[in-house]
Amino acid sequence: MARVGLASGCARATILRMDSRLAALQKLLDIIARLRGPGGCPWDREQTLVSMAPHLIEEASEVVDAVESQSDATASEACEELGDLLANVFLCAQIADDDKEFSVREVADGICEKLVRRHPHVFGDAQVKDAAEVLERWSSIKAEEKQDKGIEVKSRLDRVPRSLPPLLRAQAIGKAAAKVGFDWPDASSAFAKIQEELEEVQAVGFTDANPTPDTPSTPEKLTAKSTGEELEEELGDLLFAVANLCRKVSIPPDRALRKALKKFTTRFRYIEGKLPALEEASPEVLDSLWREAKAVTGEPPPAPM
Repeated sequence: MARVGLASGCARATILRMDSRLAALQKLLDIIARLRGPGGCPWDREQTLVSMAPHLIEEASEVVDAVESQSDATASEACEELGDLLANVFLCAQIADDDKEFSVREVADGICEKLVRRHPHVFGDAQVKDAAEVLERWSSIKAEEKQDKGIEVKSRLDRVPRSLPPLLRAQAIGKAAAKVGFDWPDASSAFAKIQEELEEVQAVGFTDANPTPDTPSTPEKLTAKSTGEELEEELGDLLFAVANLCRKVSIPPDRALRKALKKFTTRFRYIEGKLPALEEASPEVLDSLWREAKAVTGEPPPAPM
C-alpha cells in the first residue's frame, strides 16, 4: 500500500508540475494576443514575420551572450534572455495566426512530429552508437523529408541557411563540403591556406612604403594601395580560410571571435579608465597603456622557442 501511495503522490506531483508549466505558457500566449489585439501595443500590432526576422536573430544572440557570460548571474540572465526569445517566437506565431496562415498549435505539433521522426533511436527501434551517428541519421532523414515534400536541393550547400551569421555559415559550408571529401587533409594544410591568402591580400592591397633591397616588407611598413572589389574579395578568402582552420581544430569561429572582442573590450575600457581624454593621447602613450592593460588583464605567456 505504501508503494501505491508513493506512486500516486509522484503522479500527482508530475501533473501539478506540468499544469504549472502549461499555465505559464498559456499566460504568455494570452499576453501576446492582448498586445496584438485591438487596443494593444502599436509596435506589436504593426509587426510582420519579415520585420520580426532581425529581432529573432538579435534575441538568439543575447541568449548566447548570457550563456557564455562568466558572471555569477549567468543562470538568471540566460533565463531572462530565453524568455525574450520565447516571447518573440510566440509573437511570430500570433502574427501568422492573425494572417490565417498557421497558429502556435501548428508550430508545436510540427516540431513534435519532427522530433519523433528524427529520433528513431529513441521513439523507434533504430540503434546508434554515438552522437556522431545521431547527426548523420538526422541529416539523412532531413534530406528524405525535403525529397518527400518535393523540395529540390540543387546543391549540398543549399542546406546551409543563407541567413546564418557569416562566420557560422562559413563553418557550415566548409563542413558540408568536407562530408564528400572536399577538405584540407589536416589542420596544417588549412593553416598553410591562411598564409597563402595573406600573401594574396598583401599582393593586391598593400605595397611597401619604403622598399629597400636589404629590408623585407613587414606589416608596419605596408600602406594600402587598393580598397576596391579585388581587395574585398581577397579579404573574404582570408576570413573563410580562418573559419576553415577553426573547423579543423574544432573551435567555433564565432565563439573565438567573441572571446577576442571581449578581451579587446576589457583592455580598451582599462585604457579609458586610465586616460578619459583618449583623443588627446599620442600613439606612444596609447601603446604604452595597451601594454599595461595586457599585463593587468592577463596575457598568455609566449610559446617556448
